[in-house]
Amino acid sequence: MKRLATLLFAALFPAIASAQAVQMNGVIEPAGAPTICPGYQYVVAGTSVLLDTSLFDVAPFVGDLVQIQGTDVTGACPAPIVRVTSVGLPTATLEACGTLGPGCTVRFRVGPPTISIQALAVSPGAPGFANLGAPIGVLTLGSPLIVLGSTGAAGVFDVRVPSSIAPGTPIWAQGYHQDVGPITGPGSLSNQLALLATGGFCVDPSSCGF
Repeated sequence: MKRLATLLFAALFPAIASAQAVQMNGVIEPAGAPTICPGYQYVVAGTSVLLDTSLFDVAPFVGDLVQIQGTDVTGACPAPIVRVTSVGLPTATLEACGTLGPGCTVRFRVGPPTISIQALAVSPGAPGFANLGAPIGVLTLGSPLIVLGSTGAAGVFDVRVPSSIAPGTPIWAQGYHQDVGPITGPGSLSNQLALLATGGFCVDPSSCGF
């Protein structure tokens, strides 16, 4: 399974779809101020992706994990920009619980919990934007990309944090979900999480609720 996950992400990372259509799972949140490029009110949480809402109002979906559909209109702005045309239910999800501190264990869950395989990768590099087209979506992890492994339907990964990690170190995580039975479905990349290394007491993963 780990080899499968490695092959999946190794194949996905360098490939950028030629099509301009975008389909990605993510949480919509206010952009705040200032932004890299003025005039954009919303971003995809944990990424550098700005949302152009001139065709579709995303305000009712702020804070929600959704599948964003639209087109890549990145131009003079150094950040990627997606012009949203619709939102729907997410096809892959990622959540985390725990303390990103030296020696602690952070629990991740990739979903949804169907008959499926899940993979998880992280990166200490700044977010990227590799549009792989539908149904896979957008790989938002930067480089270097570190594949942590794969698992079955439960989608739970317990990741031991290296003791050498320094407080304040940013880490980004993204999952991959693929249905495998009774009908094998297309795989898709999850929302991205942005985590920040800190100190303090470790959270017991058994208290996470998943």
